[in-house]
Amino acid sequence: MDIASSLANAGNGQHDRGVSCHPSEATARVAAVILYPSLGCPLVLAPGQTRARLVIGVNASDSRRFAVDATTGLAQAAHPYIDRHLRLCPIERKPDDTDTTQGTLFGDGRTYAKARAALTTRALGPFRAQSVVHCSDGTAFSLSPAGMRLYHEFEGGTLYEIEFDPRAAPFARIDASGFQSFAWMVALTPAEKKAWPDGNAPCAAHYQDLLVQRFLQAQRGTRGGAIGDLREYDVDAIGATRIGAPGADRPRLQAWHPVIRASTPTLRIAHLSDVHVNLRQQALARSRAILLEGAEGAGPLAEPFAARTLCNAFLHLRGLFEAVAPSREPDSALLLTGDLIDFNRNIDPARAGATLGEQWRAFNILGNAHDADLYARWQDDMQVYSLVRHAYARLRLPVFMTTGNHEAYEMPYGISPRVGGWGMALGAMENAGRHAGPSVVERTDPALARHRGRLEEASRFSPTRANEGIAADHNLTIYEAALAYGPTYGQTYTSLNYDAANFDLFGALFNPLGDFVVGLGGPQGARTAGQLLVGLAWGEHENFQNLAGGTGSVGVDRQGAMILPRAASSFSPGQQALLRHAQQLKAASGASLLVASHFTIFSYDQGVPFSAADAGFTPADTPDGQLHSPGGLTAFNMGTCERRLRWYFDHLVLGDGPRVDWHFSGHSHRAGVYQAARSARSRGRVEVTSARDPGLEGPQTGDGRAARFVVSSCGGPIGYQNLDGELAGWTLRPPAGSVLDPVRHRLSQVRSATGTGRPRLAVALDYLHLMHPKDPPLRFVWAQRTGLLTSRRSPEVEVVLSERMAVLDCIAGVRVWVCEMVEEKWGASRVSRPSWHGLEPSLTHRKQKTLVFSDHDLDTLAKAMIPTQSTKDELEEKKTAPTRPGDRRQVVERTPQAFCEVTLRLPAIKKSIPDWRLDMNLDDPWFFPLDVGTARLGAALVDFMRRPAGERGEVPDWDWLHQAWGRFPTPSGNLYPDPRKVIRLER
Repeated sequence: MDIASSLANAGNGQHDRGVSCHPSEATARVAAVILYPSLGCPLVLAPGQTRARLVIGVNASDSRRFAVDATTGLAQAAHPYIDRHLRLCPIERKPDDTDTTQGTLFGDGRTYAKARAALTTRALGPFRAQSVVHCSDGTAFSLSPAGMRLYHEFEGGTLYEIEFDPRAAPFARIDASGFQSFAWMVALTPAEKKAWPDGNAPCAAHYQDLLVQRFLQAQRGTRGGAIGDLREYDVDAIGATRIGAPGADRPRLQAWHPVIRASTPTLRIAHLSDVHVNLRQQALARSRAILLEGAEGAGPLAEPFAARTLCNAFLHLRGLFEAVAPSREPDSALLLTGDLIDFNRNIDPARAGATLGEQWRAFNILGNAHDADLYARWQDDMQVYSLVRHAYARLRLPVFMTTGNHEAYEMPYGISPRVGGWGMALGAMENAGRHAGPSVVERTDPALARHRGRLEEASRFSPTRANEGIAADHNLTIYEAALAYGPTYGQTYTSLNYDAANFDLFGALFNPLGDFVVGLGGPQGARTAGQLLVGLAWGEHENFQNLAGGTGSVGVDRQGAMILPRAASSFSPGQQALLRHAQQLKAASGASLLVASHFTIFSYDQGVPFSAADAGFTPADTPDGQLHSPGGLTAFNMGTCERRLRWYFDHLVLGDGPRVDWHFSGHSHRAGVYQAARSARSRGRVEVTSARDPGLEGPQTGDGRAARFVVSSCGGPIGYQNLDGELAGWTLRPPAGSVLDPVRHRLSQVRSATGTGRPRLAVALDYLHLMHPKDPPLRFVWAQRTGLLTSRRSPEVEVVLSERMAVLDCIAGVRVWVCEMVEEKWGASRVSRPSWHGLEPSLTHRKQKTLVFSDHDLDTLAKAMIPTQSTKDELEEKKTAPTRPGDRRQVVERTPQAFCEVTLRLPAIKKSIPDWRLDMNLDDPWFFPLDVGTARLGAALVDFMRRPAGERGEVPDWDWLHQAWGRFPTPSGNLYPDPRKVIRLER
């Protein structure tokens, strides 16, 4: 009988003649969702495994058909429905032409005899968020609130485990040759066929795919940001400036439930975190911005820089996926612990424009937040989804996933967000109402919407940075990042970007389970496993403002305000129960116990070196406490969780029972392997006994007795390190992850230190300057003019290095670029155009480093000078130049624009620290703005060359760029628009 006849007969309540029907058979379809395995929590069978199970959820009405025995929990009548609906299919495609009216899984029609003999189905408990569910083999999990919101129609239903023998048909085809996927196939109703996205509806579909379609349809137009036709990207087609947007031939977003048989009983464990896939990087890389427009002989400085230097997170993440699965055999597993994306809404690079003016306007988030097509929803998630699908289909790599805080972030912020008066007012308004998220805030508070409309005030420069490291994440200086982004680089749409409702897509795409315990390598599941893996979600809340936190010196919370976000709900009671369960499993089997979370347990604050003394804290179960309480949240556990930390240490880290062997986390962007012990000096205190970077100090080994805490660096952006204060926390590191060899208890680092993944020393030095303005690494002191009434400046400029910079000794040479405004004929009129001159002083090493300019350089500099007589120049001079009491300086001349180009060489390092230089890019010069001129001090003339303080020394001079290149194009064809019009979105 063909499928059409089967569907017709089923619809009419008819059956084939001569085919016996099981008494419980019903023609109506049974709706169910497969919760385990999922794309972010696959089923990995051991080579000799004899029993396995999957977990489904069934709604309340259909659950009654399963006839659960109240005593044993066995679902006595479930097998016909499983036989009709459950399928095992290739990971690439589901069987949308399958017959769901009879026993198709086992192929025995309506007798269901094979299904009855092969399957054991048990009720596990109610379908309810956050309740802990235990399978008979020891696997355990809780359903995330996001998963519950996605599958709300199943609330009040029942969870079931379906146990089977993976060696017997039809499951025998699960082997090591490639992933298969389970699917719960149902015949489509007429309404579902009509609603099918492209109108070409199949006969049957995976029920979860129908729910995903309904979820997407319900989201469209309700939360801001267009939701397009979400399809898988071709991950090989994505490049630095190439989006690889999926066409109509690419698969749509679907739910998958992967299963494979491992090729080895013990799996290598790879760990990646904080991958921060961000399509805005493709838009930024397309920028035509140039540091020195039209400068002859400037080399790369006179060419677009973004595509050549910007670290694209997706490309390096793709490389790391390949690196952790080199054999393409199922002998490894990947832990991916959160911050998969930067934001849920992001700019569409295809709509960001091709010219500087178009791009700068497009990046204006406050002005464009209403544009749902320009700032679409879930594009970054789809790139991650596509890469995870690639891992299953091409790399045979199982991926276990947990959430981080960024999965809940709604809106993008500028490339160097600032907190000025406008931002403080925004925070005060939002905190007054404590709204749930930016979309809610805008809908419910017109005053807030009006405040966001003050675009010029929101774009005003402030020296207070909300997240200073974003440009460094991209391998760019703040100046470079701002130039590519435009004058709205500092905008922030909301101070409360975290909205737990955004976890819904993670539940739909990857993993509806919040927290889970699974076993690897066991012949009959988790109870007999050799490796136990506990995945912990971030939780429903974060704390980053920490307005009620400690002062930094007293009480439990000593991290102060505006911190690396902490997981405010973790460890939750459900996580506590799962950890206890995993501990019991380990006690029974002797398995190794691995925990994976986004939040950290140990991680030093950025400015604290690994060499710091007295590292540790006194774990507490809450962040609250009296002023005299010992420090539980300190500079040594930044980005941790806020609940039950003492319990975790007492019971699973330093207690008498079975302990965690390895705890993997990310979040801080700083690689480290930590070991701790009880303090002998202070009761309850935990002290760090070892803190090492496996990428710089080589593989780290465990002893099988003490817990090791692994913090992996960024898996996509540039990370950072601080070994001994060598760059004050700005020792930049390539995108990297960790790989554990569980047999040898050996952990090593895998990194992507090629191309744009090589951290630029120039970026580190620039951050060193901007973050430590009172002790700049480099400054210049022009020698005094000599002789009476001399009008000629001295050729010598002293190069003053900070103590840290002197140790590094990494300056190979200095070139000074000065701008001369030259009058040219342009059509019928004459205009002033910039002409750049490269001054090349010799760098001598006398008592101190000295630049010596030639007479030709001094003549060129003199020609470029422009007299200044305004009081504005005098006031600016007073602000930016140190003066003695009684000094009254007035700038009399200066160059229109000037820049310093510092060429670099291999830094010197202390013998006592690992060699962090080898992955560094030394080819790019350190490039920053200069102010070169002459001031009058009494009767004397004082020459100066310095990096300006404040805005002029940090970001481009937007007004000058427009005045110089706004009316007539640069030699490269660029036109620099009026910054005020960019901010106001005027043409």
